Amino acid sequence: MTTHRNIASLLTCAAAIAMMLVITSCGGSSSDPTAVSSIVVIPSVSSTTVNGHQAFTANALNSDGNSVGTVTLTWTSSDTNVATIDSGGMATGKSGGTTQITATSTNNGVASPAVSLTVFPTVGSVSITPINVTIKIGEQQQFTATAKDINGNSIANAVFNWSSSFSGVASIDTNGKATGISPGTVLVTASIGGVSSPMATLNITP
Repeated sequence: MTTHRNIASLLTCAAAIAMMLVITSCGGSSSDPTAVSSIVVIPSVSSTTVNGHQAFTANALNSDGNSVGTVTLTWTSSDTNVATIDSGGMATGKSGGTTQITATSTNNGVASPAVSLTVFPTVGSVSITPINVTIKIGEQQQFTATAKDINGNSIANAVFNWSSSFSGVASIDTNGKATGISPGTVLVTASIGGVSSPMATLNITP
């Protein structure tokens, strides 16, 4: 009788161990997919002018690198004399200089790496070159822009927002480099502090 009891006990233990292995292998101990592990703020480098605005967005990620959806954030500026930022991620330039912007999850205190916001003097004009250029599909074209303040002085280290009128014909990256995608014509502009350059024409041929 004792032997049968021992065998039964061993079988029960084996079954319990097997169940634990199944639970572990099926991810029973995985972390909460809705828990914020890191926060990425976009853009990572930006600029505006005194009294100008710069919008920031943030993506909260779990430990697997997947977005956890809408998260309540607290936005901060390291130097509010240079720029302030509201609860929606909109920064306002106050004076010339550079400040660091951070987004922090109000749920667990996870903070993003700081991103840089530079505030320049009030922009008077923006120019762009080249003003008219043709490239083929797959080729690239580097555009450059220059900003001047209201007194006509060049603004050093200005960071521009670049745009293409139709991304299906040509795309343009954050550094002003355009890539031909399909035949057609697009208009390229550079802007900073609410002031845009004249529109440059980019023609894409087969």
